[in-house]
Amino acid sequence: MVGGMRILVVYHPPSKTAVAFACENAGRALDFTLVETGTSDVTLREKSSGSIWSGLTGRCKSGLANDAVLRQINCSQFVVENWKLHYPKGGVYQRGSN
Repeated sequence: MVGGMRILVVYHPPSKTAVAFACENAGRALDFTLVETGTSDVTLREKSSGSIWSGLTGRCKSGLANDAVLRQINCSQFVVENWKLHYPKGGVYQRGSN
């Protein structure tokens, strides 16, 4: 949760790419689990429906929400050690932190 919004952040180590999405579809909150990190994508499964999603495009590849697309959130990647140099008053969020 960031600012009251459920956010999904996906990191793809082979390409060193990170993307963020609003974690909802058609007004329903979604909960994802990692299936696989491949050479060209991160595959996610939505827990309640079993739908399969692309972690890099935010598009549902199969299941009840087939072809739905998550809304991408504007974000920037930084080396965490350099964050405070650019944003001395900015917060650093970690998994499980509030």
